[in-house]
Amino acid sequence: MKTSVFQAAFSALRSKHAWLTVGATTIVDVLRCAPEGERILIREGTTLNSMQLICMRALDIRAEPNVRLNDGKLILQDTGNRVGVIEGLTILHWMEAAVLVSGSGGHARAPRWELRECSIMSSRRNARSATAINVHSSRHPGQDAGGSLRLVDCT
Repeated sequence: MKTSVFQAAFSALRSKHAWLTVGATTIVDVLRCAPEGERILIREGTTLNSMQLICMRALDIRAEPNVRLNDGKLILQDTGNRVGVIEGLTILHWMEAAVLVSGSGGHARAPRWELRECSIMSSRRNARSATAINVHSSRHPGQDAGGSLRLVDCT
């Protein structure tokens, strides 16, 4: 019997130390429904093609070796009082930014994210991309001036 995305997401809540494991066909749904602070593991060799991975709340996401986001975008939004972490992801992109940090207006604090041991590079051989990362400012009343993204051991 196949476990649904929602059953997999919420069964991981029983143990605070467990990693929520997802495959390429369910990652978008899991990111949408995972509660703040959830730990998500993307298995080795997973390739995510031309999709937007939207993190709407602070999550702790670890990508095993050879996990690639090809010609897609990582969109990092509100984190409340926490710092969201993405670790080990390889992002290949062209023309558009690979990573966008932007508040959606849900929290008074600007989004705070950290990329650890991630690689961001052009998806076109021997060609450079124009922009890899955009951090958008927010000037809404009562909200911090803008989001932040800390890069740790990234290439």
